Amino acid sequence: MIIQEDSTFNNLHCIALCTAKSTDNGLSQVQRLLLGGLVDGLENIPLNHNVRSSLLATGIYILYSNGKYAEALSKILIEALKELPHMRWIDDGAINKLEKVPISEQFMFCYNTVLSDIAFHFSHIRDEIVGAQLLTLTNLIEKAIKFAKDLQNNVDSEGNSSIASIEDKEDLMKLLCMIIGFLRSIGRFSSDLSYPLISHIYPLPFNLADSPYPNTRTYKLSTDASNWFFNEASEEKSVPKKVFSKHGSSFLNSFTKDRLKDRYIFCYDEIQKILNEIEKLLELDILRVFDSFATEIFNASEMRRFPYHTISETITLVCVTLLRDILQPFSLHDDDSSIPDSFAKEIVSFADEMFRRGQEAIGQKSVVDMRQLEERHSKSKHGKDSLVNRLKMTVISNSICLELLVWSTVDETDGDNIFAKLVSRLKQQHRHVLANMPVNVMTLEALGSLAEKFPPLAKSQIVHTLTQYICDPSPVLAKLAIESHYDKKSARERREDESIIKRRAALISLRGAAIDSLCRALQSALLVDSNAVQACLSNLSTKLYLVASETDINSLIVSENAILTLSRIGVLFSKDEHVPGLILQIFLQKLSNPSNPDNLIINGLADMWIAGAKSIHDGVMKLFIQITVASSNRIYTAEKDSSDSAAYSHVSLAVDNALARMTQSVKDEEDQMTLLVRLLELFVQLGVESKRIGEKISKSTVKMSTSAGNLGVLIPKISTLLRSMNPVSNPSIKLRNLFRDFWFYCSVLGFNVSYSGLWPEEWYNAVCEIATKSPVLVAIENLKSELIDNAAIRLEGITPTELQELRNSVCSELKQNTEVVALVNRMEVAQCIYLLSVCRMEKMRVVYSTQPDSVHCFFRYLEDRAIRKDKSGMWQCLLSAISVIFDEYLTETKKRYADDRTVETKLEHQAQFLLVQFNNNLREIRRVADSCLSKLIDTFPYLLWNGKVIWTSLEILQGLSKNLESDADCKQTSLSLPNLPWSILLQDSIEERKAVTKDFAIRCEQILSEAMRWAPATTNNHLLEYIRKTDSLNDQSLRLTINAVLKNMDNPGVLTGESLVVDDPSTSDISLYLSSLSTRADYLGQIKGMLMMLHSTDEQTAEQSLIDHLERILDDAGLQKNEDKMGRAIMLMAAFFIHLKDLNHRLLRALIWVPLRNFTDSTMRLSIMSWNWILVARADFQIDFFQEMASCWIKIAQRDMGVFAPDDVMACPLSCRYANRRPSPLLQPHALWVNFLTERVTLAKFCNQEQIDLFELIRRQLLLLLVSSEIERMSVWLHPMGDQLEEGEATIDQWLKNTFIEARSEQKLMREMTKFAWDISPQLAVHLSSRFSAYITVRTTLQDLTRAHPENVSHMPEALPLFLGDTNTNYDNFDLSHLLTWSTCSPMVALALLCPKLYAPHPITIQYAVRVLRSYSADVLLLYIPQIVQAIRYDTAGYVSELIIWLASHSQLLAHQLLWNMKANMYTDEEAKIEDPILHRPIKEIIDKILGHLEGSAKTFYQKEFELFDKITKISATIKPFAKGEPRKKACLKALAEVKLDCIGYLPSNPELILLSIDYSSANPMQSAAKAPFLARFKARHCGVNELERVALECYQNAERNGTSTEADLQTISRGDEMSIGWTGAIFKVGDDVRQDVLALQLMQLMKNICDTLNLDVCFFPYRVVATNPGCGVIEVVPDSRSRDQLGRQTDFGLLEYYITKYGEEKSESFQIARRNFIRSMAAYSVFSFLLQIKDRHNGNIMINKEGHIIHIDFGFMFESSPGGNLGFEPDFKLSQEMVDIMGKKMDSPYFRQFATLCVQAYLAIRPYYSAFESLIMLMLDTALPCFRGKTIQLFRNRFVPEASDREAAKYMMTIINNCYMNVRSKMYDQLQYIQNDIPY
Repeated sequence: MIIQEDSTFNNLHCIALCTAKSTDNGLSQVQRLLLGGLVDGLENIPLNHNVRSSLLATGIYILYSNGKYAEALSKILIEALKELPHMRWIDDGAINKLEKVPISEQFMFCYNTVLSDIAFHFSHIRDEIVGAQLLTLTNLIEKAIKFAKDLQNNVDSEGNSSIASIEDKEDLMKLLCMIIGFLRSIGRFSSDLSYPLISHIYPLPFNLADSPYPNTRTYKLSTDASNWFFNEASEEKSVPKKVFSKHGSSFLNSFTKDRLKDRYIFCYDEIQKILNEIEKLLELDILRVFDSFATEIFNASEMRRFPYHTISETITLVCVTLLRDILQPFSLHDDDSSIPDSFAKEIVSFADEMFRRGQEAIGQKSVVDMRQLEERHSKSKHGKDSLVNRLKMTVISNSICLELLVWSTVDETDGDNIFAKLVSRLKQQHRHVLANMPVNVMTLEALGSLAEKFPPLAKSQIVHTLTQYICDPSPVLAKLAIESHYDKKSARERREDESIIKRRAALISLRGAAIDSLCRALQSALLVDSNAVQACLSNLSTKLYLVASETDINSLIVSENAILTLSRIGVLFSKDEHVPGLILQIFLQKLSNPSNPDNLIINGLADMWIAGAKSIHDGVMKLFIQITVASSNRIYTAEKDSSDSAAYSHVSLAVDNALARMTQSVKDEEDQMTLLVRLLELFVQLGVESKRIGEKISKSTVKMSTSAGNLGVLIPKISTLLRSMNPVSNPSIKLRNLFRDFWFYCSVLGFNVSYSGLWPEEWYNAVCEIATKSPVLVAIENLKSELIDNAAIRLEGITPTELQELRNSVCSELKQNTEVVALVNRMEVAQCIYLLSVCRMEKMRVVYSTQPDSVHCFFRYLEDRAIRKDKSGMWQCLLSAISVIFDEYLTETKKRYADDRTVETKLEHQAQFLLVQFNNNLREIRRVADSCLSKLIDTFPYLLWNGKVIWTSLEILQGLSKNLESDADCKQTSLSLPNLPWSILLQDSIEERKAVTKDFAIRCEQILSEAMRWAPATTNNHLLEYIRKTDSLNDQSLRLTINAVLKNMDNPGVLTGESLVVDDPSTSDISLYLSSLSTRADYLGQIKGMLMMLHSTDEQTAEQSLIDHLERILDDAGLQKNEDKMGRAIMLMAAFFIHLKDLNHRLLRALIWVPLRNFTDSTMRLSIMSWNWILVARADFQIDFFQEMASCWIKIAQRDMGVFAPDDVMACPLSCRYANRRPSPLLQPHALWVNFLTERVTLAKFCNQEQIDLFELIRRQLLLLLVSSEIERMSVWLHPMGDQLEEGEATIDQWLKNTFIEARSEQKLMREMTKFAWDISPQLAVHLSSRFSAYITVRTTLQDLTRAHPENVSHMPEALPLFLGDTNTNYDNFDLSHLLTWSTCSPMVALALLCPKLYAPHPITIQYAVRVLRSYSADVLLLYIPQIVQAIRYDTAGYVSELIIWLASHSQLLAHQLLWNMKANMYTDEEAKIEDPILHRPIKEIIDKILGHLEGSAKTFYQKEFELFDKITKISATIKPFAKGEPRKKACLKALAEVKLDCIGYLPSNPELILLSIDYSSANPMQSAAKAPFLARFKARHCGVNELERVALECYQNAERNGTSTEADLQTISRGDEMSIGWTGAIFKVGDDVRQDVLALQLMQLMKNICDTLNLDVCFFPYRVVATNPGCGVIEVVPDSRSRDQLGRQTDFGLLEYYITKYGEEKSESFQIARRNFIRSMAAYSVFSFLLQIKDRHNGNIMINKEGHIIHIDFGFMFESSPGGNLGFEPDFKLSQEMVDIMGKKMDSPYFRQFATLCVQAYLAIRPYYSAFESLIMLMLDTALPCFRGKTIQLFRNRFVPEASDREAAKYMMTIINNCYMNVRSKMYDQLQYIQNDIPY
């Protein structure tokens, strides 16, 4: 398994951990997540990496879930274990250089480690697991032995393998590796379930919430020891090896005190079975066979990660290690031992044989030969650390065999025999000492174990033997000592020589083992001889005193060994009354004769002191102080050495190190205090000595620093000692004086000055740490006298200049406060030093202390009576100093605030303390407290609305108020405060108390009012909770809260604590506040009552039952939509949650996820009310609360609720014929929720970094950019006229200016943001192109990203233009084939792909376009008929022709429209005489193919429809010769009467209506002299495109089959829904090209779709026009409307008078509706007219319908064409005076503003689609319509100002409106039309 690189196991590991900590998963779900198909068994399944990962993950789940589903899951794991020997192993894991063993050994090690841990911790499945393990082990060993013998029999006489293949031998090695892994792991366990052994192999990928440990802990392995001296240099130190890669290693079990419990794993029968199997495996002949095959496999390098040149050494090691580990819990001397003596004899025999084999193996070859062989193999084939160190395996095995021999001794006779063997082993000489070191060390340890088993043997032989071994010394010990210590090389050479380092380590290890064993033997000997220790000490002291010469090497070794042994004995017997004293005397006598090992004596004394030998504490400290003082005098004086200083100078460094160790190690509080006093005394004594020496020096600057170094080195030691102590709060007089002297010396010598350059920075840091634990330096009685009498500051020789420098330092510390500078300049030396010391120490305390009371210490100076009585102005100086110190505290706290979670609690503590001090009986302290509180709140504003602060202020006020009422005689001197560690000392008179209470009440009211302004909901809920819990309905605290509420009535949400809940606070009453209070109390009371009732029935399930009951109420309320019931359930659940002591995740989840049940604004209000209550009442659960809320928010988004309702529920306005109005989104619940979160975020940025992290979703700059863009868009939409800005927009504009300073950096920043947005979400990034169209770099960057990673956005039609680029794009530069699977784009984009003017042509792009167009329904494509036909112009490959034929074959109505349009485009003139040179031939071919494919009912339908309207259209030609007026009308009536409706037909202009009859009386020629258009009316039924086609084809089919008549069919159709039947009119033209009208109305329909989709309240009427032949067309009549020309001819009224006449007075409802309709339609047509530049807007082309809408008709002049020779005389759109009159007569009227607003909004809505409109127009350019004159596209694009922002676009549109407002050219054009055409105006 590859943790760092293996995603499979890593994912399963994380799933297992997360699932284990979840309470919601059932067994089946756990099995599905972790095991998948393995649940059904492992039969025929290969053991690949995925299977191995699943099995391990399942075991991990069992361990971390505390045995959940252990029985069911363990059965699967046990069955898998049994199958492992028979399964096919596949080593398919990734290669990892840290793994050094085959996968079979690795997995078996890991798997059995998990199983053994499970067996240990869950005893009910222990037998099944252990039984399966033993069975598997037996099967593996039997299979391996049989396999080896079979292979051996296939070897020929010459020893060559002739039959056995290398694959067979490899299979044998896999079996042996499985056995090794098995033996390394079976029976090993972790005693701590929270950190099982598998976590050492695969560390936790994250910290678990309930884990007491971090995700790494130390562990011990069987091969770990300080005495293994082998070459491990190949191990990579930077990346440690995995446990399973440490060859032969096993975890060491840790036993509990109840050792019987640890015997769980194996009983005697199981141990016997294991021993039997091990003996089989370790038969010598079998091992030789294993080794021979292992060598072949190793040399062949066929097996992955096979490290065994020979394998027997490792097998032996893991076998004896397992045997040692499973026997370790047992003792043969226990009466209840289950191990019989006979079994012990077996172990003796086994261990002795294994030891003998090992010794022979070690002696067979020299170490050098073995290492050379191993290094050769390692370098030549297998690289670093790939080969097992066979020598190491053998030596460790022998060491463990010695342990087994000692364990198995039963009686003293056996003990004597073992003792003899061990002593013989010790005396044995070895050529290679280091190679045999582990055995030597284990031999010594075995002697110690033997001594513990047999005390008489310890007394009689072992103690003497070990003493002799150490002090004679033994040859091995002497040799190592000489080679390591006393080599002739220099000290530096010795340090650098690796061999000397190893020998030194070997000496330490061997000597340490001997001394430890001696100590164990002494302890055992004491059981039979009370004088054993004294006898040993006597022997050792004799050896020590009889050292012959210091230069004699053997004597030095003896002396060193004796001292170390004495020290170790002293430590062991540190609690003895006599032994430490005896050893101290021995050492003192030895110190009187200085020698080299004296440093060891000092270390030994320190060790005994640390061990707790209190009988020698004083003696040791006196000695150390004596040595330190003497050595310091010797360094800093020129006098001749005294005897003491000469005698001790050589051990001064050792004493210094000893003191350092003592300060680090001492744990006992009494010992800590004793050592602290001693160190401070030493510090002061050194200072006195330095002063005495300094008096002999003339220079004062030298005087100050003489011997300062000796004082400085003590500072880190004092700091280390104090680090483990609590702050010294109540010191004795002696200790207080010592601390004061210490700080005076620090100030005099500059130790407490940072970065002074005089002393090491380490000393200053230590001084800072001492400051945090020092007591305050107050005087006891008289400050001045104590300062004068202090020896440390008697500096009579100080000069005036030096004194002034000292005063300047004090003033600098006080920030040159003018109020105290004069006082300081009058102070003496002692007073200056005291003030300097206090200021610096207290400043250090508040900066570096972690104690919450550190700031409070300074107030003790202000309250100190001696300081207040001081006449030198010390109190005034300290009053000034507290301001400086508190500022320093605030600065440092602000730095730590974001990272230190405890800071918030400490700040609350400080605020509470300052509130208490605000009521101090000293006025000056009250002022200081007020000042500090103000600074604290200014720096950390959240304290204003902090619950503890509010509660403390109200509690204090309540206490003071009650005292005034109950203690009028002022008998009570102090006021104790509940829940606070302080009390208030009250004033002496009632008047003073009233004044203080009044001041505090005013201050509290200020705090509450300010808190209400910042955080109304939170503050209000705190107040409600306080009053509810303290029952304060009749005291001053309630009055204060009500005053605060009333003052903030204009702040929404104050009364209820919920944002946006109170819509009109001014109408609220304070009764609502009190009702909230009573409501909470009521719900809490109900909960308590319910709990009491449930407790009386079943106490254990009461809480769970109540939760179930409340959830049922909530579910029922949600189903019934009962808001009252839901509100009650929510508040009851909130009350229950608050009532419970511990966090209940189920209740919390239910409360937060309420909106998911019923996402309405009323439910959200109830939820917010409960949320605010919870956050205030249970502030300790805030992080859990917001974590749960984050999950709920995500779930709401995932379910598309509220603002997250998907925008794509509506069809694209360009991809449908008619767009439905988008339903209004459900915003109110989210608005309430966002407002709640807004307050939380606002508060979080002042208080809690963790909450800020929960709200942070994306990098700040990108988020701000998107938000600023959205705010601008929304602001422009809400205020399109640009006369108002939303709050905060100015700030956003300033941020944008500061961020985008200049163009180059602006483009670079946008490129980086675009890339980052892509990394977060490609979908997000794609929309940046339209959002930030002004930035070219955004589009180019997105093009590069889209082409590089098209698969990320191929589901987005919006990304297609980015992928394709433009006409200049070279498609060879990227893979265009992705287009074939791109999601469907809009028909406009697809049509654009067919136009080479828009996109470079390519077969793939055209194929994609054709596929897209085929996917749309006929009713959608009817809108794009003109462009589909025009695409034939560019159809070089025939794709479009085939598309049209395909479309025609799939929809008859679509075929009809295509045929009519193609016929209209075959010729370039209206008389159909001039063929279109490009379109005529392909269109004719297409028409012929379409008609050729028609048959049956489809053909009949076509013929009937076209015959009917050919007849109707020809009427125009028939009546043309007749004169205008009555003759032409009669001719028209006659001609129409001849047309019979004998088919199922429809109007070409409207394929949604089935014609039922013709109104023959409606024939009416239109006013045209040259041409003869006429109007006719038809009765029709509306049924839709698809239904019409179905009905028509069905009728014709029935007619063919049954002979039914058309008349009968029409009668049947007429009997449909009457609502769908009505009259419609159409105008039939001949000689007029209507294709321009078709284009204009097509664009109008798309604009209408866009506005409808956005719910924009503007009104278009895109009536229908279709061109049926060159110069022919059908135009739908606008119903119920008359032209402005007709109205003018009928009356002389203006438009406003007409509206008043028709709809009533201006204030009437009907007029208001009509005006509203006029404004809506006026805005729509104004924008339409501007964008398309519609001209010829005389009153004949403007209609008014009966609802008051204005409708424009006749679009013969647009784009670049206009009347009068294309002069462009008219304005952008018509906005005449009479139109303005209807809209309020002036621009600033509300109605005109409404018109302008709708204009701008419609313009902004249409702008994003400008490129789509361009595409449609571009395809029509080659029709040569008169409106196209060369610059159409460029001018059209300019009118959209595509590079402008929304705000700039809105300003541009307002400019257009202003220019058109009563433009004189409109009036002039109307006058011209009146003159020329008699059209009134």
